[in-house]
Amino acid sequence: FDDTGAYWRSWYESSTFERDLEQLSLQLQPLYLNLHAFVRRKLYDFYGPKYINLKGPIPAHLL
Repeated sequence: FDDTGAYWRSWYESSTFERDLEQLSLQLQPLYLNLHAFVRRKLYDFYGPKYINLKGPIPAHLL
């Protein structure tokens, strides 16, 4: 194997494993974005604008 990732991927029987994961990722992205926005809004409601930017990332120490 060229690298550890190639070795791990060899455990799966699907010849399209990487493509399948990419498709799954694309399908889940809208859910992830909505969940992220929901959590950010709830944190904003709790902590206020001093700590939460509604247009930016969620501070890791609050998760």
